[in-house]
Amino acid sequence: FSLTSLAEKETFINAKLNLDSIELFYKNTQQAIISFYEIDLEILFSNSPFDTLDKHIKFITTPNAIETIALGQSTDNKSVKIPNSLINKNLVIKVSANGKDTSLKYYPSKLNILISENYGELRVLSKDTKKAMPEVYIKVYGKKNSSHVFVKDGYTDLRGVFNYSAVSGKQIKQFSELAILVLSPTDGASIHYVIPPQ
Repeated sequence: FSLTSLAEKETFINAKLNLDSIELFYKNTQQAIISFYEIDLEILFSNSPFDTLDKHIKFITTPNAIETIALGQSTDNKSVKIPNSLINKNLVIKVSANGKDTSLKYYPSKLNILISENYGELRVLSKDTKKAMPEVYIKVYGKKNSSHVFVKDGYTDLRGVFNYSAVSGKQIKQFSELAILVLSPTDGASIHYVIPPQ
């Protein structure tokens, strides 16, 4: 076989999120199976705030939806919409093709998060109205060596502000990194990783 013929037969697929769609870029790939898993983001975050969610899929036994997407021999791309019933849910999306799995994290959010690492504060604004969002739940973990430690939780104030570095009885500088979950019951969620203020 020539290198050219081997290259022509090579299989390839790449998946990425684009708003509420999954973009598939592929070559010589007959089909992709896309599995959608609704997740409780707070529980998964609390169990492993600094780990990727890939390894947690095996504990979520039943997907909420499965789609089989026909592709083809050529080099091409295809866009697949997230099902309407799941479009406002926190999801792990598994794309299976060519004997390999790719995991994507989908956290739909109408939140705009402004973080000031020097002051250890964050502010939550609405993407739609640009106004401050009070009463948004925040949960913070710190990384210390190879373990994670609960730091604090609470809610944003009337200005949409939460001070994640003011911790009673703990030295925030002892942590090499902080993981912050921002969670609204109506406007979505996001996870952020920051260096503690020094």
